[in-house]
Amino acid sequence: MHLKRIISALVAVASVSLVLTQNIPAASAAPVHTVAAARTVAAARTVASNSTVSPAIKWSICPHLNTTSVVMTIRNFKVIQFWCFAFKGTWKFNTKGGYQISYFCSGNNHGSFTYLYKNKSYTFKFGPGKKVHWKNITIPVRLTITGWSGNARC
Repeated sequence: MHLKRIISALVAVASVSLVLTQNIPAASAAPVHTVAAARTVAAARTVASNSTVSPAIKWSICPHLNTTSVVMTIRNFKVIQFWCFAFKGTWKFNTKGGYQISYFCSGNNHGSFTYLYKNKSYTFKFGPGKKVHWKNITIPVRLTITGWSGNARC
């Protein structure tokens, strides 16, 4: 278990380093293993981003998919990653940052999600257990988490 956490931390640090060196706009943060680690990753991503974030929302690369966080499958150019978001707040993605979303899972969270499809904006509200799959190019715009309840997982 300890080795798995070390590997997860190294993957997160490598991902942040890649983003910072390429100056690619990032999305916002959510905690995964520890709040302190997620805040560190989130702060690094936020500094490299021209996206906007309310203070409480947190982001992280998901070390596993058995989480109560909001999970999104994000593609940025040729890189596909699972991103986790948690806590209350709003994350506004940089819509010109090359991000595409193919999967959304709300975990145990409540809130709303806005995305672009064929240059038209769509918003849906979500509660625990909501899952959405997209087959075509879909661009994330804004994620708002207003709270959470229960123990639904992605």
